[in-house]
Amino acid sequence: FDEAEADGTASIPVRFESIVADHADLVAVIDRDESISYRQLDEWSASIAAELAARCGSIQDRGVVVAGPRSAATIASMLGVVRAGGWFVPMDPDIPGDQRTRQLESCRPVAMLASDGVAGIEEEIVTLDPHVLRDGSGAALPETRITGGSAFYAMFTSGTTGEPRGASIPNRAVHRLIDDAWFLPEENGFRMLHAAPLAFD
Repeated sequence: FDEAEADGTASIPVRFESIVADHADLVAVIDRDESISYRQLDEWSASIAAELAARCGSIQDRGVVVAGPRSAATIASMLGVVRAGGWFVPMDPDIPGDQRTRQLESCRPVAMLASDGVAGIEEEIVTLDPHVLRDGSGAALPETRITGGSAFYAMFTSGTTGEPRGASIPNRAVHRLIDDAWFLPEENGFRMLHAAPLAFD
């Protein structure tokens, strides 16, 4: 039995919080001309998590759509969802309506985080703009239980060979990819370009 599975150390929120503790004032994300520190990203994502809990109740093990361009807001949204105990579904706002409907029926999200002018997807789904929640410093994180086996996100295939299929990715899978990764430089200041489309893993 993997002890990390039980105590949550294989969860991304725990990993993120340890990085914030060690590197709070270092740059976490550069978005156009703005640099955002780990402390700022921590506060932003905590504010999103708190607002999701306030508007939707517990989202433990529930899905939340994240839609918008590649940006600091989408990264804060992803972290916010997971820190609230849920899992996120990155969705391209330009996909055909019927494909979007099938994806929504499959994942049954409780909310949507939409940034940079992306419209809500369904009237009955709570839609929040992560930019509005950026200044919520001091927001308390909701109580959650997140382990390595908890879902981190869900990804849909392109559907080029038929119906798009969804796959749930657990926290431990992402943690194992980045933990002591031989392919990443160890020095501070290493930068990685977020080049892939949001809904393409």
